[in-house]
Amino acid sequence: MNPVRKQILETMKGFKAEGSAAEASFAFTLGFIGFEGHFSGNPVFPGICQVQAALVMLEAWDKRKVCLEEIISAKFYSPVSPEETMYFKCSRVDPGSPVKVKISCGDKKIAELKLKVFYA
Repeated sequence: MNPVRKQILETMKGFKAEGSAAEASFAFTLGFIGFEGHFSGNPVFPGICQVQAALVMLEAWDKRKVCLEEIISAKFYSPVSPEETMYFKCSRVDPGSPVKVKISCGDKKIAELKLKVFYA
């Protein structure tokens, strides 16, 4: 497992899945590898790490290895700083359908993703 994915998995809290939805929260310290170089003096949680967090959730949900096939859409609304807690809500019609991911931080909308995945 790559170090970014490993740290994301270790940070995931409160994961629960029921039916066609799953949710979890993440709060990353300044020591998170994803903050390195993004950006010096003003760290921002990278969008690609938000995608990785969603994939980690899908693996926990499906209990098998998930690979990203396509980012169908990605809309990023607000930056996330170290220590801020992000709430991820994933939904899908069935395990083969695209996954919709809504990410928030309190009342602040962070991102909306639509991902197509396959299983290794």
